[in-house]
Amino acid sequence: MATQTFALTPTWQRIVLAAEDLHLVTLNSIAAAEIAASTDGDAPEGAGHRLEGRDRYTRADIGPGAVWARSADGSMDEATIVVSLS
Repeated sequence: MATQTFALTPTWQRIVLAAEDLHLVTLNSIAAAEIAASTDGDAPEGAGHRLEGRDRYTRADIGPGAVWARSADGSMDEATIVVSLS
């Protein structure tokens, strides 16, 4: 299983392509983050699933498509998440 760590900003960034087999997304910081599914080329519109503490999301929780992430509104620190691909 491959893992990757992402430091997030308030702007949506694609962290998993739609074709990749996502196993788990884990928040690895005090700051909150948001994740959402969309197409490979288009960032999500609106809010995503909020991750706080040691929240974890699987592909079933997020849904199909590319997975995008950003630091959550109001987060004072940089959010960091870890992505595990099968």
